Parts: sequence; structure tokens; C-alpha cells
Amino acid sequence: MIELHRFLTNDDFVRNIKELQKEAWNKPIELNIGEAKALALSWEMQVLHLCIHMAVHITYGGLGLRQLSDLFVVLETKRELIDWNNVVYMSIKYDIEHFTNGIFLVCSKLFQMDLPYAIASKNEIDNEKIEKLIDDILSGGNFGKKNIQRTSANVLINNSYNTEDLKKMEFQK
Repeated sequence: MIELHRFLTNDDFVRNIKELQKEAWNKPIELNIGEAKALALSWEMQVLHLCIHMAVHITYGGLGLRQLSDLFVVLETKRELIDWNNVVYMSIKYDIEHFTNGIFLVCSKLFQMDLPYAIASKNEIDNEKIEKLIDDILSGGNFGKKNIQRTSANVLINNSYNTEDLKKMEFQK
């Protein structure tokens, strides 16, 4: 199954969305796909996009292991090519830092992944919240399941929204 999107995200999840959309393609990388060449997001922007995409899925339906493993593969295989300070800077700039840090901690726990220093030094999320998020993800299976009772992951993203946004999201579930 392939999931295609016209935009990286929407106004509901990212502060400065227009700037993010513009910045996303400022420094593309060239990839070889078979014998063809294609432009792709920089690895830093790819990491940020995957995290934003997971935040959207948690809010509207649930996060599955497939999305988490997609992020883990990028983090592990491109670790040396990623400017981690830039990932931290962009996550703060676009107001997704708390969720991003939580997802990195989940990857660290589930996949025994060493966190880059720039990420590890910023994490202040308590272990109980990470365990709840892991339980939430595991209960969602491979693709995540939409279930109004699955709200523990929202603890990690609730600082990105004002109270009205949180109320609106609860009614949309």
C-alpha cells in the first residue's frame, strides 16, 4: 500500500505551515530509483515530515508500527547524513518538538536505538508517558486503529495546540 499526499501537513498541526511548505524543498536531495533520478526532501525534512505525519495519524486514527518503522529505518540508515541540530531547530520552529522527542524515545526503547546527542539532550519526557505511547502504538497493530479510547498519545502532542484545538480534535474522533 502506498500513501500519497499533496501537502506535507495542514494548519491544524504545524505553526508556520506556509513557511514549512516553502522550506521543505529549499534543499532537496537527489536519489536514484532504479535507473531514474528523483528529487526528495532533505533527510532532516524527511524526519520532520514523518514525525508530523505520525502526529496527524495519532490524532485522527492511531499510529501503527509501520509508520514507526519507517522513521526508524531513516534514522538508522541515514544517521550520519542527518544534521541533528537542524532537526531540533526545525521541530522547535514548527512547534512539533515535544511529539518528535517522544517518538525518538519510543524508537530508542522499542528498537534499542541510540539517540543522537542533539536529541537525547533535549528529552524531558517522563518514562510513564513513553510507556503509554508505546502501549498505544502496539495496540494499534501494523497500521493503527481508530478508537476513541486511544488517547494516551495525545499527552505528547497536547502542548502543540491551544485548548480550543484539543476540544475540536476530541469531537472529530
